[in-house]
Amino acid sequence: MSRTSVQLARSVENMAASMKKNKITVLVSVLFFAGMLYGALLIGFGEKGFLDSLGFMTKGYADGRTGQTVLTTFFNSFVSAGTFILLLFLLGFSAISAPLILFLPFFRGLGLGASIGYLYTAYGLKGVAFCAAIILPAALFSTFAVILAGREALKLSFLFLSAFIPKMKGEISPRAVKLYCVKFLVLMGIILISALIDCGVTFLFSGFLVL
Repeated sequence: MSRTSVQLARSVENMAASMKKNKITVLVSVLFFAGMLYGALLIGFGEKGFLDSLGFMTKGYADGRTGQTVLTTFFNSFVSAGTFILLLFLLGFSAISAPLILFLPFFRGLGLGASIGYLYTAYGLKGVAFCAAIILPAALFSTFAVILAGREALKLSFLFLSAFIPKMKGEISPRAVKLYCVKFLVLMGIILISALIDCGVTFLFSGFLVL
């Protein structure tokens, strides 16, 4: 067996071990990207009425950005992504909220995938440029935050569930809840950065990239 093959095998083993260790993160990430794929497929195979409605909303979104103030852009961006973080934070305190927690990253991905798919279908390379310059920079940060929020909410929800099932012998400590709250404060900080980036790219590029 060659040295390259051995290194490749070790890399695969390390990757598999890392995925196993971070299986909740992997699960939430897969659901998000599955949502993106499904959103793109909806655009590819959707009915004309659905595409017309989405086109109206997307055009209104793009036109609104060019006419609104920087403060309005910041507020809308922060509230849009922050709502997902807040919902996930609250759902983490429920022992039976796992299905909803898993649905939210999927739904977030669906919206992003549908938007990107429509912009490409309707505007071609101009739509791709709009996505790359205005949508994706902030979306990368907010997506990262949503995936981590989903992971933390799912872990706390399972902890509450284990506390209610005697055989699982789970225990909820004040320290665990405090750490959970601190993590979500950090995630809201990432959303704040995402909103600031959204303001910046909108200010820089919205005048050049008019749909």
